[in-house]
Amino acid sequence: MPSRPSGREGNTLRPRRLNSSRHTCHQHGDGEQPLHLSLSDREYQVFCLIAAGRTITDISDQLSLSVKTISTYRSRILTKLNLKTNADLARYAVQHRIVE
Repeated sequence: MPSRPSGREGNTLRPRRLNSSRHTCHQHGDGEQPLHLSLSDREYQVFCLIAAGRTITDISDQLSLSVKTISTYRSRILTKLNLKTNADLARYAVQHRIVE
């Protein structure tokens, strides 16, 4: 199933390589680490997939985990990043150059 458009015709959000972008994002102006660095490796993986427009069902199939497990990861991610929706999550990922 193709990724959802990012809002620009024909473009899709694509996660960058997990290991390279996770620790090289810009720090906040106040010197604090970006919130996404507090995510576990699995949470970060799910975060990138959600930010890229994948559905919970797609992610559960890809990672061979239950939909409930992915939903739990999503909930934890939103809490840790102080976000409320998948749109907020995608916006955060673009702002921090986690997805292109």
